[in-house]
Amino acid sequence: QDGPGSGRNFYNLFKSGRKEAVLYSDIEVLNDLTIVGSRGGITAKTYEIKVGGDWFAAASTSFSRNTGKVTFNGSSAQTIKSAASFYDLQISSSDVSLLKNTTATGTLTIDSGATLDLNGFNLTAATLVNNGNLQLKGSETVSITTMDTDSGTVTYDGTGTYTQLAAGDNYFNLTLNSSSGSITLDANLDVNGSLTITDGTLNTGNNDINVAKNWTNSDSFVSGTGKVTFDGTSTIVTGGTGDSNDFYDVTLGGTSAA
Repeated sequence: QDGPGSGRNFYNLFKSGRKEAVLYSDIEVLNDLTIVGSRGGITAKTYEIKVGGDWFAAASTSFSRNTGKVTFNGSSAQTIKSAASFYDLQISSSDVSLLKNTTATGTLTIDSGATLDLNGFNLTAATLVNNGNLQLKGSETVSITTMDTDSGTVTYDGTGTYTQLAAGDNYFNLTLNSSSGSITLDANLDVNGSLTITDGTLNTGNNDINVAKNWTNSDSFVSGTGKVTFDGTSTIVTGGTGDSNDFYDVTLGGTSAA
């Protein structure tokens, strides 16, 4: 194809049969990419596949990632259902959801304005570069070797009762947005950006929380005996002084707070 461009892009790309298809340039699929069967898949080598629709890979051998990158750049909702793992995975669309446990052995990048919703499925990634939003319920198993703690937002939207933060205890921006969900910390929490409780309950479990930027609580915070330390430049909006808004210990250790 000599690379993506006008007159060279695919619309839907469907791979079947027993013979392997090997890329020798980048390609772009404007809609869905489907790989069926356990033999005769697609080998990326070092090249990029851009996908504007849904991705389906039936077997772990359907897609040989090598060091290629797969980018989701659709203008409407996209889904990823892949038994095969990725190397580099880039999310450039505002609405991408998992339909199967997913692995990126290289770098998972979420662009500004983009969202990857784990949707209850597990995620494994070597490195996360998050300039957008990683969204999860809280029930998932999340393994990220190098977490992004200097940009981006992680949003928990599950409606269950969770005894830990599935993506670990270090974030840039952290948001809880669930009408009936509850998360209890199992360790100290460090938020290098802002912590926002839009909807739901955050319980310290008597652990401490460090927040570098803003604190906004519009629903429920159970302080226990945990300490909240504001260690940067913070605007603190608790939503009031009722039982669901109180702090236990507070330390103002940053340069300013309001």
